[in-house]
Amino acid sequence: LNTNGADKHITAAPAPAVWDEELASGGFVENLKTVAGDLNSCSRRGLVERFDSNVGAATVLSPFGGKYQRTPIQAMVHKVAVEKGDTDTCSLMAFGFNPFISSSSPYHGAYLAVVESCAKLVAAGAEFKDVYLTFQEYFEKLGKDPKRWGKPLAALLGAYEAQMALGVAAIGGKDSMSGTFEDLDVPPTLVSFAVTTDKVDHIAGNEFKAPGHKVVWIRPELGDAGLPTGGSLLKIFAEVTELQRSGKACTVYTPGMGGAAAAIMKMAFGNKIGFCFAEDADLQDVFATSYGSFIVEMADGYCEKCAAKVATESVLLGVTTDDGKFTAGEECVS
Repeated sequence: LNTNGADKHITAAPAPAVWDEELASGGFVENLKTVAGDLNSCSRRGLVERFDSNVGAATVLSPFGGKYQRTPIQAMVHKVAVEKGDTDTCSLMAFGFNPFISSSSPYHGAYLAVVESCAKLVAAGAEFKDVYLTFQEYFEKLGKDPKRWGKPLAALLGAYEAQMALGVAAIGGKDSMSGTFEDLDVPPTLVSFAVTTDKVDHIAGNEFKAPGHKVVWIRPELGDAGLPTGGSLLKIFAEVTELQRSGKACTVYTPGMGGAAAAIMKMAFGNKIGFCFAEDADLQDVFATSYGSFIVEMADGYCEKCAAKVATESVLLGVTTDDGKFTAGEECVS
């Protein structure tokens, strides 16, 4: 089955797994407007509404949450189809992929794709213990060029490293090595889809719920390659689930493209709730890539001094407001 009767050999030469992120420069408002206008983080409502999300009346999370239907959900959640009666069991699916990171380092891109897809399920309210993966891979035509062969090799090593770190298996998937037209190649692509099941009562939308709530940012430890470590991620996944199911957390969101800045922006739109960043918030961090971290809106009664009680890795990011504005220091934008 593995060789179809004939061994095949090829030389692969992956490039060094190095990814240098371009850090944000300029002011807060300037950067937030850039994020808002980026095709990777702008509203996709017009495209999403071409599809009927209510088929079968089994939708648990509408594609956009909040009173104003403006906060995009991070995971598909539907009740499992049954022939008779009703069920409280739902299926969840989320994806992870960043083409810019993958183009710079296929290893980092695939590792973070796995992390992102799993983190989105946890943010939606699912427990991590029964998560499984499937991969969609798309690469340029390889021929016999060792450097080209090095890209899928590096990506698969990154995905494998993440799977071993998290103890999560990939079941099935699809790959294509035909992504070349004349001189144009697709970026090295390994998209991770994470799936699981859970109970409807555990599911929550991603929009801010009310003004006056403290918001904490829980961030994983990073290893030598600048990637979140498996042990730290597993610990944080468990902490986030405990916060959700104990009622201490109102809302959870995991940053993707656009970092925490895009996450805060999207969380605020659904109920037109503003946000004021903490005085000591590092804006470089806010706009930087932060896969595997979680932004958590705490319920009433949370005090600023007990961030460490939420999670040892957490810091106070800011507070939700009723003015419908994003504020950082002296800068403010509607």
